Amino acid sequence: IDDLGRVVIPKEIRRTLRIREGDPLHTTLTPFDRFCLAIHNLAQRITAE
Repeated sequence: IDDLGRVVIPKEIRRTLRIREGDPLHTTLTPFDRFCLAIHNLAQRITAE
């Protein structure tokens, strides 16, 4: 987490998951206090490329 409270996703992970600036993301906490990140339309983007 940076000094402004933003969650930072490392460049290597962004590249591997094909996350781009402006992509809609959804975050949630599970009942076991795990942080989950969902990337909207990732499957569509991967199959289209």
